[in-house]
Amino acid sequence: GKNAQSAKLWAERIRNKIASESLYIADKRYNITVSIGICELDSSYSTKDIVKYVNKALEISKEKTNTVSVYS
Repeated sequence: GKNAQSAKLWAERIRNKIASESLYIADKRYNITVSIGICELDSSYSTKDIVKYVNKALEISKEKTNTVSVYS
């Protein structure tokens, strides 16, 4: 229910929140980052299209690392 820019800002807040936390396991500290891909929906898209487009956005984010990308 959000436009592409609003969705990107929302996802960016989540990405920042995750990146600002640390995970402690057996007295070792780990920092976690995420890459997020999102797709702007269109009523003409099939489920297959949506999966394809969100995967394209995620591929871009993974290449850049620790970022949010939108396919629209």
